[in-house]
Amino acid sequence: MIGAIGAFLILFGILMDDVTSWILFGKGMSIMETNPIFVHWGFWVYLFMHLIFYTFIIITWFWMLKLYKKMYNMHGIGYKLADVGIFMFCIFIVFMAGLKTELGINNFKMIVQNFDEVELEQTKEVVKEMEEYRATEPEKFKQQAVQSYKEDIIVQGLSYTQFWITMILGYLLFRVGHKVCPYECG
Repeated sequence: MIGAIGAFLILFGILMDDVTSWILFGKGMSIMETNPIFVHWGFWVYLFMHLIFYTFIIITWFWMLKLYKKMYNMHGIGYKLADVGIFMFCIFIVFMAGLKTELGINNFKMIVQNFDEVELEQTKEVVKEMEEYRATEPEKFKQQAVQSYKEDIIVQGLSYTQFWITMILGYLLFRVGHKVCPYECG
């Protein structure tokens, strides 16, 4: 059960953030222009790295769960410490899904704004100006895009409320999958 819920959260995060980003990108929005991977290496490398990253996370998730169950059945060295590893991965999954959901909601807001004709014209004008700036000064554009990415995504931080909600939901994900069984089965 924990594997299915974790995979669902990962796929839900992908759906919320990445799919809405591709919709905006397809509409001509320069949403990818702040991503350093997209700026430096282009579309295909960006797409390939995303596919590799998400595939790796899902495979690692199921591998860790299989290893966890095997360690408990065999009572291997440090098998009770495996709880910590699974719990940390649960927190990572919940954190990633929460962050991607928040970014997806922002993307949905941008999609809804594009239905307004005045907003759409203003957005197209800003995109056109950025394309001209990119064509005339590509190095400055790349530096500014990376700086904008750092300010918006990396430096933004995590509030205490988000931290505690992530911890609680990570714990609930952990408990949903294992209930009390590992301690009673041992």
